[in-house]
Amino acid sequence: MERIVIRGTSDTPPRFADSRSDLMWTPPARRVVFNVGENELTHSLAERFGDAVQAEPHPSDMPTFRVAAGR
Repeated sequence: MERIVIRGTSDTPPRFADSRSDLMWTPPARRVVFNVGENELTHSLAERFGDAVQAEPHPSDMPTFRVAAGR
């Protein structure tokens, strides 16, 4: 019994079937502020397509939009 690892410590989770990634902290994605041209793109899409195209609230590297499935 000397060499058996104690289960449930910070080194080994009590269930070995799962991944430990959900237990690990990861930093949030960085946020950027877009320039005037990218903001104009957002406004142009909103004018043309209305609510069918929604801008992501906190993109991390480029303007990102969601489009309704029917469009």
